Amino acid sequence: MALPPVVFLVTSTLSGINLGIRHILPIFPFLIVLAALSASRLSSRSRLAFVAILFVILGHAVSSIRAYPNYLTYSNEIVGGPQNTHRVMTDSNVDWGQGLIQASTYLSENRISDCWFAYIIPGVDLAKYRIPCRRLPSGLAYRYGVSSPDPPPVVNGTILVSANETAGQSWGPGELNPYQQFFARKPDDIIANSILVFHGSFDISPAAAAVHSIQSRRLIRRHDVGEALQEAQIAAQLAPYSAEMQAVLCQAMLQSHEPGAEQVCQNALALARRVYPDYQLRWMPGVKAIAQTHSQASPEWEISA
Repeated sequence: MALPPVVFLVTSTLSGINLGIRHILPIFPFLIVLAALSASRLSSRSRLAFVAILFVILGHAVSSIRAYPNYLTYSNEIVGGPQNTHRVMTDSNVDWGQGLIQASTYLSENRISDCWFAYIIPGVDLAKYRIPCRRLPSGLAYRYGVSSPDPPPVVNGTILVSANETAGQSWGPGELNPYQQFFARKPDDIIANSILVFHGSFDISPAAAAVHSIQSRRLIRRHDVGEALQEAQIAAQLAPYSAEMQAVLCQAMLQSHEPGAEQVCQNALALARRVYPDYQLRWMPGVKAIAQTHSQASPEWEISA
């Protein structure tokens, strides 16, 4: 009973795929049987062990009931319970669209109609769930060039942020994530253990910059270099220390033959080398090539996943 989960776990670990606990689900039936066998033998040998095992089983039952109905985000109390799952896990282990109906109910019960929502899945129509919030850019939308509404650099009022957005799942770690501030801050409320609620005034300039960078890249593909340059300049102004925004400006300036383009390209590469370089350079081979060769940008390259 011990051999199959060990073999499967080792094989999975060496595979290089890391997309959540679902990739090792086959180990659990074996572990459950082993745990049951161990509990049975221990409880038959010692009354103290029997009482301890009984408390463990009852504790697990209570923990499970408390998690209802949000089992996707379940974590036991050792790591803080379901409300803290988003601090230790991400992706489909936390938020996979299951909290939208509860978000709609929360907003209705609290009479909130003026709000913002940074939600992980760009293709979801929030209006169908009766969620009145204006949409903020998501990491997936940015990486795949999906258009988003143009938010102001500062938003006021109520803002809902998907747990995956606060973790930077698609944006990147640390300052690469425009919603990093929400991960570090205790939420005013939490919906379905996966959507964090905040009230106040928040500077989201990096997220606003991402929208303008998408527009610039799209305009470059249409060979509308004049407007592309304007959008890239806005993006760079909103997020001056972002390597990706500088890289978009680099591309737009090269396409429109603006003076100083090579220096902007060098700045983009320098930022990428300094701020989480292992993560950034994978997105910007074109910038690296341009900065090293000082050549005209070719139409084939652009910043994308």
